[in-house]
Amino acid sequence: MDTSVAVPTEPVLASSPIEGAMMDETAVAVVVDSPTFLSGKVSPLSTPSASHPSNRATDPRRQQQRQPEPHSTRGPSAASKRQVEEHTDGNEDGEEDMVRPLYDLVKRRLPPTYHDAFTFVLKLGMEPVEESTSNVYDAYKVSQGNTASSSGANSQEKILIEAATLSGLGVGLNHYLKHVCQVEMTWSGDRFVALPPKPPMVPIATAEPSVAGGGEDKGGQRVLSGSSFVQWRYYMNVVTFGYSFAFWDWKRWEKELDWMMLNGVNMGLAMVGQEQVLRQFYLDLGLTEQEILGTFLAGPAFTPWQRMGNLQGSWGHDATRIQQDEEIRFKRRWYSTQWALQQRIVDRMRAFNITAVLPSFNGFVPQAMVAKYPQTKFEKASIWANMPEKYTRNTYVPSTDPLFTVLSQRFIELQKKMYNGFTSHYYLLDLYNELDPPCEALDCFTDVTHGVMKALKTADPEAIWVMQGWFLVNRGYWENPKMEAFFKGIKQFNGGQDVFVFDLYSDVAPLWNETQGYYGLPWGWSMLNNFGGSQGLYGTLPTLLTEPFEGYRHEAKSMRGMGITMEGINNNEYLYQLVLDLAWHRADKQAQKPINGAAHLNAFLVRRYGAERATPAVLQAWKKLAQTVWDCRTGQMSQSKTFLDQTPKLEMEHFGFMGTKMWYDRKMVVEAWGLLIGSTLRGQQEQQQPPPPSSSILFTSSSFSSFRYDLVDVTREVLLGIVLPALHAEIVRVYRSDTARLRTVSYKLLQVLDDTDRILGTHSLFMLGPWLDAARARAMDPVVAGTVVPPLSNQRGYEDYLEYNARNQITWWGPQGQVALQDYASKQWGGLIKTFYIERWELFVTHLQWASNSGDVFDEEAYLKASLERETAWQKQTLLGQGGRITVEERGDTVRVAQEIWRRWGPMAKKIANGEDIL
Repeated sequence: MDTSVAVPTEPVLASSPIEGAMMDETAVAVVVDSPTFLSGKVSPLSTPSASHPSNRATDPRRQQQRQPEPHSTRGPSAASKRQVEEHTDGNEDGEEDMVRPLYDLVKRRLPPTYHDAFTFVLKLGMEPVEESTSNVYDAYKVSQGNTASSSGANSQEKILIEAATLSGLGVGLNHYLKHVCQVEMTWSGDRFVALPPKPPMVPIATAEPSVAGGGEDKGGQRVLSGSSFVQWRYYMNVVTFGYSFAFWDWKRWEKELDWMMLNGVNMGLAMVGQEQVLRQFYLDLGLTEQEILGTFLAGPAFTPWQRMGNLQGSWGHDATRIQQDEEIRFKRRWYSTQWALQQRIVDRMRAFNITAVLPSFNGFVPQAMVAKYPQTKFEKASIWANMPEKYTRNTYVPSTDPLFTVLSQRFIELQKKMYNGFTSHYYLLDLYNELDPPCEALDCFTDVTHGVMKALKTADPEAIWVMQGWFLVNRGYWENPKMEAFFKGIKQFNGGQDVFVFDLYSDVAPLWNETQGYYGLPWGWSMLNNFGGSQGLYGTLPTLLTEPFEGYRHEAKSMRGMGITMEGINNNEYLYQLVLDLAWHRADKQAQKPINGAAHLNAFLVRRYGAERATPAVLQAWKKLAQTVWDCRTGQMSQSKTFLDQTPKLEMEHFGFMGTKMWYDRKMVVEAWGLLIGSTLRGQQEQQQPPPPSSSILFTSSSFSSFRYDLVDVTREVLLGIVLPALHAEIVRVYRSDTARLRTVSYKLLQVLDDTDRILGTHSLFMLGPWLDAARARAMDPVVAGTVVPPLSNQRGYEDYLEYNARNQITWWGPQGQVALQDYASKQWGGLIKTFYIERWELFVTHLQWASNSGDVFDEEAYLKASLERETAWQKQTLLGQGGRITVEERGDTVRVAQEIWRRWGPMAKKIANGEDIL
């Protein structure tokens, strides 16, 4: 290390990581609750003991290091034995503490009759039960135990779930719930209220033979078993923390973590509140809060892009009518409360033994650092997404400079102290996320990654570099020689085994097959599928069912995991559940055993709706959707955008990334919609089809949330993906020749948008109100878990500031409208259509009618100017001032509204699909 580099003295840290966050809060916190950790005796913020699971090298990556052959037939039994011994030190109470989080999960999610129905055991030396030489990780077994339940309602034996890891125990529990009880937890809901009153016994045969965990009769015993063929099952994308997680509270995070545990996720990004560490880091380096919070760190809805070096600072002061010094106070409070939330998230991840991938120093620094270190040659990143230069072109320290190593060490040491001694040793670091690298010579790429590895290893000798491979998708720049040189620098440390690369877009643009399995470095197969958190039924289902196994079979033998890396959740739920399932698919030695995709989907629908509701008509509807919306073979790079969530123009059909051209057979999609509508008694009657008892059911507003979600989603897809483009095309065709027809079609276009708003408003996951309400609610979050913090002096201003961030992200995505990122994160939400999109479309058709009446050409410039004025006004509005136009509560019966919409638009949708005149 170059000793000539001037570094600050060791910072004096607050005794608690939150204490420093409180320095500018004059109010006294009043403790109203004290959350506990694991045994109920340890505060989440107390220093973890040496026996805590997270302070041991017990995660699958550490286990794998002891297994030189990644596809070895050796199971994880030896590592599992070490895990239990290290965590418990041979103490039965210690082992009980290890599995207590599973019992707590059961009590949180399942009915009372199930609370005492299970026995969880981390089993020493457990080997996979099934005859498979590829599934050798995280084995589990579910059987009837020998201990009777104490519940009066259940006098039978308890259900015994044994596994080599906590992750295996979670999957074992989920296997029982899915394949014995026929229920499943997803983002849109679960059917746990429909569980049998008495926990059913483990059967001899599984309900779904195509998925790992067949039932086996072992000498009269009923056994379900399974194991994974990859060590890692990971979840999240850096930007998911903006598009989906930005305004979550602990209750919502707790639900997500339970879902992760049930689905076998054992690695997740842990990015919430990291700005609090950065704030303290730069304060210790002598920078001011103006230099840190004022012009460097981003606003609440945009922190992911600042973390990756795309953005700096924040905008919207005119819209929120606040001065920058007041915004600094707002940011300080925000980062403090988010850090408090992060403590709870990481504690729960540790309790579940989910490896928390932590932030690292990535080189991007406030501009003020240049004056602090004049001997260092700082660089400027490229402009990102055509943003104004004020908010981009971040300053950074090259990883080849000695200061990078110094700052990396300081950052990781500080972060560890703020976690009271905890680190997972896994650090996320993305160097060139949608940015131009400064290199041309191949040696430069090698030097850059060598510098990063040197810095990480100096800071933490056990460090593992985790990176998202998204930047490599830019194949116009990242030719193979550059990629190979890039990874060469990593290989210079431990042969390249101290890295884990998310092949972020394996489902559409895989790179593992173009890089010889990332040149032998550990990597994971990922499904991205979604961009911007936008809606749209889309997927590459045939690819999902086959290509992960091709990656596993690759001669490099370096695939270590599978994961889902969507930019936003709450879309295409089945596909994400499928990918997590596939990691546990029972395969033969070469992972070549085929998967029955149709059977897997049908079983999912039975769990989702219930056997009595998953009628032949419903199954047929989803078969058609699987063959259309989930079978995109055009090679397009994303889900399509609809005409709704783009600025209306005469020419709106375009191809490419997030284009508006739909790839699917419209006729089959309309037929699927009709089958879903017809699966209800009233729906059958409205279609004048007598409902056979075997294929019709009664869905009402009290139906399970997931069916209502799906009915809304498919209705939305037809109205916006099929009907709206046809109406737009007709408007453009006739506006200069047939004023009367223009008026008629324009009315219908606005009517279809209004009906879309109505159906979306019947389900909370398709509504603007909950998004804005959650943003405002975070203004009252505590800066210390379990405390109440009095409001700021300008509490209403703080709430408005948070809401502005929420509004801006899903519309303008930046300081000004009608530029590059506008509508990138658009949402087809009830309330947003009514107050934002319809107003744009009303202006569009009005200006067209003016042109038609006068015989003039359409004045696009005047229309865009008027539209921008309305959009600007919308940015400044608040939920409290909307006069009830944006609601937080669901309105209307989903089924009834969907049936009304079918009656109005079904015939037109059929005509459009058949190529007939829409009128």
